[in-house]
Amino acid sequence: MSAHAPRRRAAVGEARPVGALRLSLSHKVGARPQSHAQSLDVLTSKNIVMSKVRAYAKMVKAVWKGQVIAETAAPQMVDGNVYYPRSALKSEFFTPNSKTTVCGWKGTASYFDIKHAETGEVMSGGAWSYPETKPAADKIKGYVAFYPPVQHVEE
Repeated sequence: MSAHAPRRRAAVGEARPVGALRLSLSHKVGARPQSHAQSLDVLTSKNIVMSKVRAYAKMVKAVWKGQVIAETAAPQMVDGNVYYPRSALKSEFFTPNSKTTVCGWKGTASYFDIKHAETGEVMSGGAWSYPETKPAADKIKGYVAFYPPVQHVEE
């Protein structure tokens, strides 16, 4: 008999330990994914909440402090990040940032500051994009991803 008890899957909405963190599941109830490949766990919010974003979602919105900053029915999911087409961004909330970084397989990322319309708060470098990609990352060329605390909400 094993010295360890078998792991039990957390129910929807139930907090579960992951390392030193406690994450909870937060997503709208709907059709279950056909396989694990159709789902993506995304860490979001100040309290680090785990939510599901399905590849077949009707609409996924990026929300920062109650403000919808992007929405799409065609997200791309890479390396645990949800990428939105550039055309899905609410452009009035974004300003280019001079920061760049290089990923060995995706290419050079450029960054954007995000401004909250009501509070005026700015999240410096809160979004990034690969305007030009290496061949392996072509599916996210020109798409934009966000750092937490931006939440991804499926509708």
